[in-house]
Formats: sequence, structure tokens, C-alpha cells
Amino acid sequence: MQRFIGFGEDALHYNRQYQITDATPGRAIVTDALVQGIRPTIPGNLLEELGGGAFDAAGIVPESLHPRSDGRNAVKPGQVRPAVAAANHIPRAVFGGVAFDHFGHFLLEGTTRLWALPDHADLPWIFLSDGAPRLKGYQSGFLQLLGLGADQIIVVNDAASVGELVVPAPSFTYHHHVTHAYRDSFRRARLPERDTPFRRVFLSRSQTTIALTVGERELEEVLRRDGWEIVIPERLPPAEQALLFRDNNLVMGLQGSAMHLGLFAPPGRRVCHLCRGQAYRGYYVLDDLMDADAVYFQAMSSPPLPSKPITGPFMLDLDATIDFLRAEQLLASAPVAGSAPDAGRRRMMERDYEAWWYYTDSQIRFHRQINHDGLPVTAESALEPAVTAARLRPDNGEIVSHATALTLKFRGENEAAEVLALGREALEGDTPATAQLLHFQSIIEDMRGHYPAAMAAAERAHRIDPGNQSYLNQLATTLFRLGRLEEAETLLRGVIASGRAIASNHYLLSILLESRGEMAEALTLAERAQQLDRGDEELLRRLVLLLRAAGRHEDAVQAQAAFLDRNPGSPPLLLEVAAHATGRGDHAGALKHLRQAYRQAPTDPVIADRFRDALLSLKQLPSLALLGMQPHAAAREHSIMIYRHSLGLAEAGQHEDALTVAIAAATMWPDNETIMQNVQKCLLAADRPAEARLLAADLVARGQETGPYLYVLSLAEGYLGRPQAARDSALRAAALAPDNPLIAGHAGRLAQVA
Repeated sequence: MQRFIGFGEDALHYNRQYQITDATPGRAIVTDALVQGIRPTIPGNLLEELGGGAFDAAGIVPESLHPRSDGRNAVKPGQVRPAVAAANHIPRAVFGGVAFDHFGHFLLEGTTRLWALPDHADLPWIFLSDGAPRLKGYQSGFLQLLGLGADQIIVVNDAASVGELVVPAPSFTYHHHVTHAYRDSFRRARLPERDTPFRRVFLSRSQTTIALTVGERELEEVLRRDGWEIVIPERLPPAEQALLFRDNNLVMGLQGSAMHLGLFAPPGRRVCHLCRGQAYRGYYVLDDLMDADAVYFQAMSSPPLPSKPITGPFMLDLDATIDFLRAEQLLASAPVAGSAPDAGRRRMMERDYEAWWYYTDSQIRFHRQINHDGLPVTAESALEPAVTAARLRPDNGEIVSHATALTLKFRGENEAAEVLALGREALEGDTPATAQLLHFQSIIEDMRGHYPAAMAAAERAHRIDPGNQSYLNQLATTLFRLGRLEEAETLLRGVIASGRAIASNHYLLSILLESRGEMAEALTLAERAQQLDRGDEELLRRLVLLLRAAGRHEDAVQAQAAFLDRNPGSPPLLLEVAAHATGRGDHAGALKHLRQAYRQAPTDPVIADRFRDALLSLKQLPSLALLGMQPHAAAREHSIMIYRHSLGLAEAGQHEDALTVAIAAATMWPDNETIMQNVQKCLLAADRPAEARLLAADLVARGQETGPYLYVLSLAEGYLGRPQAARDSALRAAALAPDNPLIAGHAGRLAQVA
């Protein structure tokens, strides 16, 4: 049974738009298969349109795709089989899919093919990672609960060939469609049957800042006084997490990934969701599937600053929630002393919400380059909201540390020291927040050359939290600065020997050994660091430097290429790799990297020149050499004939061929605006916004400032994530072509967004 309280009709309609069927998913058996680890094809997005997967000779195996609701896909469709050397060969295996390193997505989507486990219990299962050599403990723990032995799990992060690969289709489409086969995977979980006393369990999110809810701690106090058990599920091993729902418990929690543990619940388990919005059917379909006795309460208030649906923050309506819990007999009927916040506490909650709102806004601006409204922004724009949050909550070490880190990155150590000083009160105790602030204090003093002060702060941070590898690294760095090389080496070798080391530990020891001329081991450590973190460009630079010093130039080139296959890369790196590709005669490879560099920095004249030269050499952009020079009649007639052929190809859906022909026509007669507009249209149809922008910008710079060209420039700027530039070009286009409804409408829409 499912009940929704506080939901509008539109939300209820949306939340019921899912399907539960008893259909058994299909499966494919592929011979001579290739599996490749995943990598983002959209910068910053680790959940959608991922490159990699399972391939046969024809390309991506359809059953290995990972559909989501609204027509999206976790794995990019239409991929061709990559021409890569397989690191190893596996005779027979089952394809387990993508091992998302996110608790909720792994539990829901990393398990969606295990319905086929009873049929293939004797085979190894392949899971794809994004560079990690093995699964995280929680991932392998849940797979073992669901019946997959540790010795059956194979992780592929590069590529592997498989003689015979079984590819079960997914049994669950995120938020949309689920089968009884998926349910049965969890009902087969290897959990003990035990007779435990009845408990009321509240799953706390108080230790996370993702989708943080202001007011949760106040609610927990109310619940604790009423006899509820407050549990932080991420502190428990997988089996104990699952047993929270399998045992005879009443479970309540704020909406979040921990509530997906209800997949382990028996029919009729009573659960209560305190919802953070009106519409999020991902929880409701699963409770329906597992026959839960579930109630959903819209528990949030509507503060002046709106929450972002996924990242938050959120503001709990504490009074309304307590009233709801009493009405549902989830709290004692007698009033709970001090349960409702007084006016002073309410003002504190509102201040907290505002601080976390700016902190969250800063985080998504920096890490995803979008704002709360989903519009593209620069990473540097994260600084202002971070400092605003720190001024609102100077007593919060995490918030002040984040603001200090960004100020250090974008403004330097002196301004960072001023921001850090906001948190001076938090430096009094020996808490994790104190250690965080001390860590940044050490970094700032190090940058100022005040090494003894840096050392004192680093030692104290490491003493408070000796397991934090960043603090240990900073301590080793300050020891290195003070010439205490043996102590720094001992510290780093100790953590590496313990098996707890991260990439930066190896990186720092590599630098230390290089300073002593121990180049061979320095290179080995740099290679290990890059294996542990394939997304850090600084680690790549060190590896390439040492490879070249060892005379291994081709290995250095391959390391850079492998990095860029998985990561966007910075413009300097992209230009360097493009130059190497050009030197080897790989002009197509060079163009790929130059295109990426131009997409990141389209106003950089050096990048634009390199990109243009590469396109012209491969005849993928029309030459403007004849611009302003009227061709003779025969050439004009031939250009028109070719242009018309391009139109026919485009109409038939042959966009690449249409583009090639259009470029030839425009090169012959670049002053013909109709012919040149066709090139721009073909570029956009062929998904080449960078080329469209370059061409439009070149035409405008050469005096061809027309409404249509500026309109194309605006479209291209929008595709490249430059909203202000897109708006400016659109307004200029509308001013030049006020009677063109297409151009005027486009400008009007962008003006409204701004």
C-alpha cells in the first residue's frame, strides 16, 4: 500500500508513470567480444552517455546499453568497436554492466543484470569501471549479498577480449520500468534469518552535505527523545545495511539513496519517506515492486532561495513534519517538550539554509560549471557564493575550507588567508573541521615561504586525523621544504606499504626521489600514481616528464592519448598532443584534439589559428581566400550546381556528404551568402558547433556582419556553453535583420532567459 500526503495532483500523476511487469529480459551471446572500461563523453557527467561497453564486430551490443527514462542512456548508443589492444583475454564470462561509484546508482543499476545469475552461476562476471582497478568495498559487498562470489568478479577499466560473452539485458530502467526478475534478484539475497525485537529506525543523512536538509538534526533530537534509533547507514557493512529493512523494523528517512535499501525488505514492510519534493518516482516504483506499506510526506518548506532538485539544500518544515508524525502515530501522542523551534532557532535555521544554498551553488559551479538554474558558468564564478557562505557560517569548518580553497586557486594565498581568518573560532578544538582549516593554513604558509609555521599547522592537522592522506601529504611536503628528506620519505613509504595510499602519496614520493636522482623508482611511482587516478592532469604531466627523461617518447605520447581518451584535458595539453599527432602525420587525430581545445577556449587566437589551419588542410572548412573577389561566371554556375547537390544530400540525411559538397561550393564562391549559410547549416546538422562558430566568427571579422551569420554564431555559442556570448550575438543579429522572424524569435528567447 502506498499513500502520498502533501502532494499535488500533477505530482501524483507524474509519480505513477512507471511500469512493473513480469516479462523476463532478453540476453545476447556474443563470440569474439570486446569489453572496454567506461569514460565520460560529456565533461563532468559520470552517469550518462558514457563511452565504452560491450562490443561485437558490428559495434556496441544493444543488450549492453543502459536505458533510462526520458529516452536517455547511461552508455552511449551507436558506438563502433574501438580499435584498441585488449589487455587480457577471458574465455567465457557474463556482462555485469557499469559499476557506478555512487551508492544509490550502484545499488539500483549495478545490479540490474543479476536476474541472470541463477543461469550463469559458474561463470565470472565482468563489471566496467572508470579507471579503478577493483570495486569499492560496498560494491563487492552488495554483489556478494546478491550471490556473486568475490572470485567471480572481474573489473575491466581498459579493455579485454572475451571468447564468449553472455550479455543479459537490464531488468530495470531508472525511474520508469522494472521487472519481477529484478525484484527476485534481491529476494535471493544471502541474509541471515534472525528474530530481532521491533525497532523504530531513522536513517540519518546528517553526515553528508549532498542534498543536505537543514532541520534534520532538530528532527533527530525529537525522534531520539521519543525512542527512535538514529542510524547512519554508511557506517555499517552492506549486510547490516540490508538487514535494517529485512529485520522487523519500522524504517523512516529523508528521501535519499539509503531508502533504496528497501529492495531487501520483505512484503509489507512499513516505511516512511520524508520527501524533499513533489515528484521523484524512483522511490515509489521500487516500494510498489517490493509490496511495501509506504507513506510519503512532502516534508520541505519553500524558502526564498529555491533548492536544486538533486543537490539541494533543502529546508525541513519541522512543525508540519512533527504534526504529520503524530497524526500517523509515529510519535508519542503527548506533546514533546521543545520539539517546535522558537523564533531564534528558526532564524538560525534560515541562516543555515542560506549558507548551505550558497555553498551548494559554489560546488556545482566549480565541479559542473552550471548554476542553480542549470545554465553554464565558469569555474571561477564559484568563488563569490563560496565566500558568501563562509561569511554566513564562519563557525563551519567545511564551508570556510571550501571558500579558502577556491580563493587560493583564483586569488592567491594572501586573499585566501583573509578568508581562512573567518574560521578562527573553529580552530580552537581538535575536531575534523579544525584539521581541515589547519590543512589550508599550512598550505598558505608554505606558499608564503613560512615553512616552520606551515610545519606546525600540518603536524597538528595530521595528529587530529592521521588517516587523512591529504594531511599526510602536506606534512611530507613541509618536511621536504625544511630539508628533512628522510622523514618525508619514511612517512610516504609507510602509508604506501600499508595499502591505504592514494595517487598523491606516490606522486609526492616520486618528486622526492627525483630530487635525489633516483629516476627509475621515481618513474615507477609516477606510473602507479597515474594508474590510481586517471583523471588528474598533474599526475599525467609528471609521468610524461619522467618518461621523456628516460627516452621513452612514444610511451609518453601513448600516455597522453590514453588520458585524453578518458578526460577532456586542458588546452595546453590538447595543443601538445595535437602537435605530436601532426608530426606523426595523424592529421585526423590532431584535429580531434584541436577541436576540443577550441571548444574550451574559442576566443584564444593561437588555438583558433591552429584549429583553422587543421580544418583547411583537411578541407573541412571552406577557404575564405576568394572572399571579396567575384569569381567568373562559369565558377559561379558550378558553385550553384554543387550547392544544389548538397541540398539533396542533406534532405536524404547524408549530412557528412552534404557538408563536404557544401564546403566545396562555398570555397569557390565565399561571397554568396546563401551558399555559405548552407555550409553553416550543414556544420550544425553534423554536430560540429566548434567549426560553425569558427567560420561564423571569421566571416564577421572579415566584414561579413549579417543577421544570418550572427544568428549562426549565436547558435554555435549556445552549443558551446557560452550563454552570454550567444545572447550578445543574437541581439546583434536581430538588430541587423529585424524583419526575420526566425532571428527575432531566437533573440527574444535568449533575452528572456537572461
